[in-house]
Parts: sequence; structure tokens; C-alpha cells
Amino acid sequence: RGLRSSPLFPQYTLYVYVLSVYPRKKLRIHHWLPGNTYILTLQDDLTKYSMGIALPNHQFNTIAEAFVTNFVCTHGIPQTILTDQSTDFLSKILNEPISPTNQR
Repeated sequence: RGLRSSPLFPQYTLYVYVLSVYPRKKLRIHHWLPGNTYILTLQDDLTKYSMGIALPNHQFNTIAEAFVTNFVCTHGIPQTILTDQSTDFLSKILNEPISPTNQR
């Protein structure tokens, strides 16, 4: 394993994970997450700024919409996004090239 380089500026490297919040009764979260059973977590590598976004499911479209709406629109697009390579992020949508006109 080599040394990991430091990020150059805030929002350069972003860690993204989707967490399941089961069992709901044991964690006593049902009062603040009605209908949501997943949390999208985001953490900036340089500043350690973190945020969690409640999600009703862990489908790619739901994750992408929450990410763009809650992070990209306020903080900008990160240079690098690191995930644990779960199936949430290995959707076929990610593997399709997008042209400059946003057509697949």
C-alpha cells in the first residue's frame, strides 16, 4: 500500500456511503425518518464536513437525485467520489457514457 495523497481543496475528494437503518425499533429512529430506511452519508476528505440524507430506498435514481439536490447544488461537484463499490453505485447507468448534450 502506498501513501495516499492529500486533497488539494475542500470538496476535492468526497466519501459516499449508503447505510441501512435496520432494525428501526431498536434504533428508535422511526419518529424522525418516517418511511425512510436508508441514509446517504457524505464526508469531505479535507475538512471532514459530513452530512446524512434520509432515503426511502437505495435505488440509483433515488441516490443520484438526493446527492445532486442536497450536495451538488449547494457545494459544487467534487473532483473525486469514493465509495465502497456497493451495488448501489455499480448501476448500469454509471457505466453508460454521457455525451456533452447529456444524451445516453
